Amino acid sequence: MRNFLLIGFFCLLHVSVAWAQDRTIRGRVTSADDGTGLPGVNVLLKGTGTGVVTDADGNYSLTVPAGPGTLVFSFIGLRSEEIEIGERSVIDMPMQEDVAQLGEVVVTALGISREKRSVGYSIANVSGKDLTKGTSSNFTSALSGKIAGVQVTGGTGAPGSSTNVVLRGYANIGRGTQPLYVIDGVPVTNTNQNFNTNGADINRTVDFGNGINDINANDIESMSVLRGSAATAMYGSAGANGVIMITTKKGSKELAGKPRVSISSSVVFSSLLKKPSYQKDFGQGWDGHYASNENGNWGPRYTNDPRLWGNAVNGSQLYKDFSFLDDQLTDFYEVGTMFDNSVSVSSGNADGSFYISYNNVSSDGIVPSDKDSFNKNSFKFGASRKMGKVLELNASFNYINKVINALPTGQGQGGSANLFDDLLQHPADISLADMKNYKDPNSFFNPNNYFTPFLWNPYFTIDNTSNEANIDRMIASFTLNADIYKPHNIKGTLRFGGDVQNTVGHNYDGKYTLNDNSVNKGTQDDIDGYYREFQRTNRLYNLDAFVSGGHNFNNVNLNLLLGTNLEHNTQTLSMDEVKSLVLEQQFPNLANTSATPIVSGGFPHRTFRRQSLYSVLEASYKDVLYVTGALRKTWSSTLPQGNNSYFYPSINASLVLSDAFKALNTSWVDFIKVRVGYGQTGNDADPYVVNPVYVQGQVTTGIPFSDLTFPLGGVTGYEYSNVLGNPNLKPEISTDFETGLDFNLFDNRLGVDVTYYNKTTEGLLLQRTLASSSGFDFMWDNVGKMTNKGIEITASITPIRTSTGLTWDIAYKFDKNVNNVVSLTEGLDEVTITGFVSPSVVAIKGKTVSHVKAFGTQKTEDGRVIVDSQTGRPLATAEGIDLGSTLYDYTMGISNTITYKNFSLFFQFDYRHGGRFISYSKQSMMWSGKDPLTTYNDRKPFVVPNSVYVNDDGDYVENTIPITTSDLNNYYGGEWNDEANVLTKTFCKLRELNLTYNLPQSLLSKSFLSSASVSLVGNNLWLWTPSENNVIDPEITTAANGSGTEFGEIRGYPSVRNYGFRVNLSF
Repeated sequence: MRNFLLIGFFCLLHVSVAWAQDRTIRGRVTSADDGTGLPGVNVLLKGTGTGVVTDADGNYSLTVPAGPGTLVFSFIGLRSEEIEIGERSVIDMPMQEDVAQLGEVVVTALGISREKRSVGYSIANVSGKDLTKGTSSNFTSALSGKIAGVQVTGGTGAPGSSTNVVLRGYANIGRGTQPLYVIDGVPVTNTNQNFNTNGADINRTVDFGNGINDINANDIESMSVLRGSAATAMYGSAGANGVIMITTKKGSKELAGKPRVSISSSVVFSSLLKKPSYQKDFGQGWDGHYASNENGNWGPRYTNDPRLWGNAVNGSQLYKDFSFLDDQLTDFYEVGTMFDNSVSVSSGNADGSFYISYNNVSSDGIVPSDKDSFNKNSFKFGASRKMGKVLELNASFNYINKVINALPTGQGQGGSANLFDDLLQHPADISLADMKNYKDPNSFFNPNNYFTPFLWNPYFTIDNTSNEANIDRMIASFTLNADIYKPHNIKGTLRFGGDVQNTVGHNYDGKYTLNDNSVNKGTQDDIDGYYREFQRTNRLYNLDAFVSGGHNFNNVNLNLLLGTNLEHNTQTLSMDEVKSLVLEQQFPNLANTSATPIVSGGFPHRTFRRQSLYSVLEASYKDVLYVTGALRKTWSSTLPQGNNSYFYPSINASLVLSDAFKALNTSWVDFIKVRVGYGQTGNDADPYVVNPVYVQGQVTTGIPFSDLTFPLGGVTGYEYSNVLGNPNLKPEISTDFETGLDFNLFDNRLGVDVTYYNKTTEGLLLQRTLASSSGFDFMWDNVGKMTNKGIEITASITPIRTSTGLTWDIAYKFDKNVNNVVSLTEGLDEVTITGFVSPSVVAIKGKTVSHVKAFGTQKTEDGRVIVDSQTGRPLATAEGIDLGSTLYDYTMGISNTITYKNFSLFFQFDYRHGGRFISYSKQSMMWSGKDPLTTYNDRKPFVVPNSVYVNDDGDYVENTIPITTSDLNNYYGGEWNDEANVLTKTFCKLRELNLTYNLPQSLLSKSFLSSASVSLVGNNLWLWTPSENNVIDPEITTAANGSGTEFGEIRGYPSVRNYGFRVNLSF
């Protein structure tokens, strides 16, 4: 008995000593981006099975033996971290996203998640955090320079303006180029809210933004970009231009029922990014002489001496120095502001989760008024709930209201002005900021007394113009998932979604009549006034039902999916307008006229449907070889019977070499995969082009601007449209092949994704011209063939990663697309996409889909300039000449992320090379004498270099006829010089900057906050362009969507740099 007690005593002593040697390590795991606590992270004592998982706030507590040891932190999508315990009892760990792991699970067509290793095509993943690093509330702009094969072009620098997204080049001629956007598995519309106030062409366009930018970027969990047909064939006709899959936040089940509140608040300031470079030598005047009532800078050299200028008012006249004002534009533009505030509440447990958010964005641009303002309110609700052991319901609801006030581009109409055109033409020695006080009838800057009859006071133009759109939108989706038979993983999904949008708005130019005693009367046109109301509705409903299941046969795993889809679209657009207004007071109303308002365009009702059946078969062998085949059959209501159904097949395969071959299973090889994909997608016709349709009747009087439109005298009249129906139409078919290589090496310090693709589109749909004898002007037809070939490279490098918490990550992307219009209809070598007689953008057989054509200089065969024998001015070509493709030769982007403890720095450069664009801002500067090129030869008479003229015998003779000083305006502003206004699109931008400080837990532990961060943010902070482009940011575009984007700009809203700060809080 004594020996037994002695043994028991020593056992207890041993246990107590062992217990005394154990210790507890506590800490918190957070996101290195914003300091938010990360739930579900594995914390493991290296070399043992001892470990825990972080709680809902990212906290953990782990008991470990005394002595040396290492903690390992790991989670899917995050970079694993190891840290020596040492003598510490508290270890906090900020974790970063792992570029190599982010794509381990990707969202593919139909919203189905798959392992990235199993996918045989290129797919890019972007996290929601990457979309909110900069200053833009427009998440598509945040994609610029981040993904190979994705070209993002911003419309203007105006608040709420559109963006144009093109994946792997243009695959059609002059039709829609936007990808399909899918939110939580449901397609949504991306309607372009651009309205031409003259209803004729791209001149005087008002940009009210496009639909996809309604989405709150803070609500996005992740985004997948599907670029090739192998990936998008499951969407048939809708996926012809690529697909962008968006997954929104729905709460986290790891929160264990505890609510999490997140607040994000940012203040952003905007200023002019690129100021035109004016000549600084010659001032106001004409023909080399000073004239105080001119808008041109064709006067004498600046003398810096005081001079009288402008018109006399009540016996007085203004007095100022005759000197160049370098800050003329920057003094006129103000500092714009944007306030972006979001709050969200989320929670969840094993049975379900929810996410609720509210976002407000209020922005006022750099023009001194609220005529360039934007206000958006959005509400988001997302939830999931398990209903028993079989069913799970997911629901998402989003409501958005936004009000946009925008300024038009172009040249003005009916006597009205275009603000940005007038700003470019104002003499550079006159301060614009002094002109605010114009409403006083005795003011020198009142329109009746204005210094020149050739321009309007810019402040008057702003006040006299109004363009507003009020947009309401609801996006909803409901998904019911059922686990039908778990042994074979048989599941069923029923998903219904809708996107309903209603837009109401107006375009308005106020009436203004100059006084009879105005010095400008008779030279300056009165403004007749114009008012138009418009209403647009878009309704898109989508229903998917599919069932899937699979079985594992030893080393072979098979999965089969069968489904059906129904898509229903309804659109309306009505526009009513009045011209020659009656009241001069600000009265934007259809009643402001003595005439009957007329219907000026649009379509009363347009409906089309697509119905589809689809199947997907997936096979894998030993989890190293994956093959997926899919087939979709779609019936389209916009195509004629007999041609309205088509098959869209696809197949892709991937082989994980690093797992398949032991020779590659080394310490420095993490992952190597080769892949290949093939697919077909289509693009069906617009509604109502199969048969002739009736349109509103019109009577041509032969008198300009006096055509009569029905109804007349209460009588309604309709007539055939000028477009002949084509009962033989077929869809455009795009056949796409791609192959690529993905690999990660050296503990994921180096990752590369290389893709080559070859896409051929046949049966291009074009509206071709018909002989007038047919009774119609146009007919839609399948007439052409186009190819897009290219290479995409994405690389990630981590040159520095230390145990002290210092990391440096570099991401690089490169893409090059070669577009070629292989053929058009017989006898047709080019098709005009948009523009004027000169300049225009055309698709040319044997060249790219987008070339600039404009009047140029007549030249001899050996390149000598042919001039007029009387004036010495160059002769313009009889028709436009090809001045080059508008498409970029290649694009590159590089970003750097440097993290050290609680600090992180992100900055990204975006470089685009080649391409041409049309700049009407350049044309205004040339015409008004403000461009530096106009100072050639010190504005003394000169003979055009290397020029000849044709004598009476028809021979070329050496030119000796000089361009006189009085003829310089005609020389630089003549139509022969249109080619001088076609500039290079090459540029480099500091696209994005983010410097973030995450408050340490030692501070937060004493507060109610679980995380807090402060960021300095910026977008487009720096711009470089070649010296040829001294005028404007080449990204600015008048037509903010579609292939018309490639035209360029018609004196539009300038681009801006954005800078500010953001605060993120969670509790």
